[in-house]
Amino acid sequence: DWVRVGASVGGLAATIAAIHIYQNNSWWANSRSAFHVIEDGNYQADYDKCGHMFGAEYSSYVFDQAYRWAGMDTIQASVFGALSGAVWEYYVEIEDGFASGWGFSRGDAKSDIAGATFYLLSQRVPYLDNLRYKWFFTPTNKLLKDQPDITGQSVNAIEDYGGQTYYLAGLE
Repeated sequence: DWVRVGASVGGLAATIAAIHIYQNNSWWANSRSAFHVIEDGNYQADYDKCGHMFGAEYSSYVFDQAYRWAGMDTIQASVFGALSGAVWEYYVEIEDGFASGWGFSRGDAKSDIAGATFYLLSQRVPYLDNLRYKWFFTPTNKLLKDQPDITGQSVNAIEDYGGQTYYLAGLE
């Protein structure tokens, strides 16, 4: 059904564009620099890696659902969904590489790949389909009082790691 394919592609493109504009205005617009790599193992005690995994896992889910709705079979949709989720998150990490306050982090990129891989495996391996990667958020004073890690940036729920909880939930 080409109408569904067109609607899926258009919806995904609009969503990606909106998220890119938001991220650009929140993080990248005022801090462009030459591409550079950082190792941020001490940043937020590596807790941000959980966020990268969750982002890639959830992005993969969204792509998968759009592809299924457009008419792909479940195997195609889950494979292309995971690949699309990984590529999207990797793109964000490359953009971080051009931001003076951040940088391309190999650890973040590995977490992005791990999240997309977990999603794919949870769709294809029977035992793993009982596990769900979950996120819970309660704003901290850092967010409520707008106290960013990097001067000149704004604080948002994505960067408020102290308010985030990640866990694997098992289903019956």
